Amino acid sequence: MTETEKLTKQRNLVAAAFNAIEDKSLRLAMNAEDNEKKLADAFGELLDFI
Repeated sequence: MTETEKLTKQRNLVAAAFNAIEDKSLRLAMNAEDNEKKLADAFGELLDFI
């Protein structure tokens, strides 16, 4: 394997890792937003009940 091929493979692995981290971060952010909405809805229902 040439040096260029090694560097290309390394670059591809780093890019794949970055994409996986970015995807997970986006999913966590969306889940947090959904949880925040659910919490706000539950709190609203609690206030309505009181």
